Amino acid sequence: VSQSRYVGNSGSNLTATNVEAALTEISTKIGGSATNNIYVDKARVDTYTENGSVIFPFKSIANALISKTHDAVINIAPGIYSENISLTAAHYNLIFKSEDPTVVTISGTVNINGSNNLVFEALNIVQPAATTLPSLNVVAGDNCFFQRCYFDNLGTGEAIKVDGSGNHLFTGCTVNDVIKIEGDVTTSTIYFFDLNGSPTFSHSGSFSVEISNARKI
Repeated sequence: VSQSRYVGNSGSNLTATNVEAALTEISTKIGGSATNNIYVDKARVDTYTENGSVIFPFKSIANALISKTHDAVINIAPGIYSENISLTAAHYNLIFKSEDPTVVTISGTVNINGSNNLVFEALNIVQPAATTLPSLNVVAGDNCFFQRCYFDNLGTGEAIKVDGSGNHLFTGCTVNDVIKIEGDVTTSTIYFFDLNGSPTFSHSGSFSVEISNARKI
């Protein structure tokens, strides 16, 4: 497997034929204008009308997604965001990012069900204790890219669970709990690369990787 290998999906609306081009195409679709950049900062405790600007950022990621469902860069300020993130077919062409993978934690489940063209950059996704839910749960969707992310589950669920079709790429990610992949044997392709483009991933604990019906190329 090489980093240039990419299997497209008709539902993604991307024309790219390799991973690098796919990321570029998503960024181009979103654009870099101020109207497409929205901001989230849970540390703001003052009272104001949230509009996603630098001055009046949203106080939760969920509120940002209510305001902007597609074609946006969601810039997340440092903090622990105790919330579940639900991404459906209405959510596409979105980039969720922080500048440092050690300062932003989503404490809950990121649930992807029908979303296309999502990028998660430098985020900790950690399910808190006393739950059986996975930290990352991909039910359906295509072209979900995770870069420099950390996954853990302090409950009894998986750190990463992928169940369904689609192409998903994990680059430079660290996983500290069970990875469970139950894909569609004909349409599911999961990639793990390190930051140098080698096909591998960092799995820091003595936990299992369970794979069934996922196509290996």
